[in-house]
Amino acid sequence: YAGMIFSLTHWPRLAVPIPIARPDLYLHTAVFALWTLLLAFCRPAGPLVSGRNLRWVAGIASVYAVFDELSQGIPGLHRSVGADDLAVNFLGIGLALSILLTLRRRALRARTQPASPV
Repeated sequence: YAGMIFSLTHWPRLAVPIPIARPDLYLHTAVFALWTLLLAFCRPAGPLVSGRNLRWVAGIASVYAVFDELSQGIPGLHRSVGADDLAVNFLGIGLALSILLTLRRRALRARTQPASPV
């Protein structure tokens, strides 16, 4: 998935024929949200919703989002570097982290709740 993202965001003169204005902004959001979720499931720093894993995932995803956007400015690619693209990359990362934090809260709540009598 990471290779696909890199290829698509660096493909020279890539155009997405969708009849809406700036479809790339929607795509950036969705792509980076899914990328962040997949990265979290790879568990680079511990259990899926552990605080350590979520911090690592947030850091890795953020650094990659900046790298991905800035590297599109390489001459010859005919791509553009934009603050709006980077902002929606972070929006996607934030959405994914919100989902993961919700799962974390539920897991922590389940651990602290007393078992119900049968």
